[in-house]
Order: sequence, then structure tokens, then C-alpha cells
Amino acid sequence: MVGYDSIAPYKKLIVDGLDSLIRSNHSLMSELIKLHINTPKKEWGNFYEAIAQIIGDGNQHPHIRAALIDSTSTFHIAPQLEGIVKSVAEEIGYVPIPEGEGYVGKEPLTAAVDIFIKRIKRGRELLSNLTDYKQLIVDALEGKDVPEERRERHLNYFGGYELVILLYNATSGDKRDSFIKAMGQIIEDDAQSLITRVQVIDLARSWDISELEASVRKIADTPEASEDPLKGVVQGFIFYVEKTRNR
Repeated sequence: MVGYDSIAPYKKLIVDGLDSLIRSNHSLMSELIKLHINTPKKEWGNFYEAIAQIIGDGNQHPHIRAALIDSTSTFHIAPQLEGIVKSVAEEIGYVPIPEGEGYVGKEPLTAAVDIFIKRIKRGRELLSNLTDYKQLIVDALEGKDVPEERRERHLNYFGGYELVILLYNATSGDKRDSFIKAMGQIIEDDAQSLITRVQVIDLARSWDISELEASVRKIADTPEASEDPLKGVVQGFIFYVEKTRNR
């Protein structure tokens, strides 16, 4: 795939890869993640644009479009695709699914749109008028209560990885930059619990946040980074960024 300079090859790659799995009931998301891993990093922009075009294409299989809408959370491109998903909502005559009703028996595309819209909305509600991203991230990863008026009640995002992922996906522009800066502050702050710092580095690697390389390298030679669990995630992050830098 190296050298591809257009979107079309990625659209075909994604559609062909997922279409073959629909009838066999295999995980479309697992296949999509595999395709993403095998795509050179310098081509990720084309890969994501292909996802956007397929989502917006009413001629594509609804199961494929639903899987790709779900993938926007995995690949952390939800804010960029919000307009496209809203256009899909208009196309299918989307009506919000009542809270507590669940998604059993719902059309996959309707369910995917509903989850997407609610996650973006609720993530932004949590972040509204909030500037202390660092404390929010720490509280979430350490399982501390989110203030009652900001607590997400219906999707079980009360803390841990899932709450941080929801918040990250709800940011873009300056807020995304501030969120990443807060992650770097946590990584470098030896007053934070070891497990919290480990989790932040692990999330940084999973999200391919290269901006945090300096923070990780800054602690790489400290005594606490010479032993697990910090040693493992620090080395894993550095190995990952070095391996993917020239892909």
C-alpha cells in the first residue's frame, strides 16, 4: 500500500474486507482494526477519509456503515466526522432511542448513529466550562466520582478508561491540545500514583499521541521507570513511536 496517493484504494480495501464477513457473522471491527494496523502511518489520513466517504455513501451495506461509525471512537476521529454522521441521521430519519431501552432488535445503523450522537453530546457536557483536564483524567482513572451534575448515567461511563476515552473523543482543536498537555503533565508528575501514570502512557500509545513522546522520554531514566509496571509501558511507548515514525 505504500505510495497510494488517493482515497479509492482504501475504500475498496475496507469495503471488500468487511463485506466478506457480513454473512459469516465475524467481527467487522476486528477486521477493520487489522486493516488499519497494516496501513502505513503516512497513509492514515487517506484511510480515515475513506471511512468518512463510506459512512456517507447510502449505497453501501448498512452493517458496514454502522461498523465504521463505531470505529470513529476506536480511531479517535469522531469530532471530525460528526457532520457526516449527522447527515446519515437525516438520511435514515433517525429518532433518538429512549434511554434504558437498549439496542437489542434495533437496526445496526440506527444504533450506531444513536450511540455516536449521545457519546459526543455527553462528552461535551462533561467538558463544558471545565479547564482542569488533568484532575478530571486522574479522578477518572483512579475511579473517583465525577461530580453528580456531570455524571454520565446511561452508558456506564463512570470512570476508568472508558470515561477518559469518551472525553478525549469529545475534544478537538484547542481543547484536544489542552487534553494532551494534561496527559503529559500526569506522565511527568511523580506525585501521581504509579498506576495512573501507567494508564496514561498506555492510552497515549493506543491513541498514537506522538506529542507525548517528550514526556515519556523525560521519565525514561528515572528510578521508578527502571521497574515494572512503568518500565514496560515506557519501553513499549518508545518502541512503538520509533517503529511507526517512518512507516
